Amino acid sequence: MLLRLTFLESEKRMAWPQASPLARIHVSSARLQGMHRDGWEGVKANSQFCYAWFIWDRRHDGPPNVFWFNWRALESPGVR
Repeated sequence: MLLRLTFLESEKRMAWPQASPLARIHVSSARLQGMHRDGWEGVKANSQFCYAWFIWDRRHDGPPNVFWFNWRALESPGVR
């Protein structure tokens, strides 16, 4: 699930991630861009929030592994 990183902060939700097989968290080191219509030529807005991919795997045992990625380094050349 792509969620705000603040997902981890909630006291009410704390028991759920600890009891579930949360396997990996991939944190975006660069803020994600906002959604824009196809062909938009104007300024592209960035999000005000940090996002991460949270991955659950029933086969996972132990604490989740944490990784970082920069989506800008992953995008296709010439695409902005």
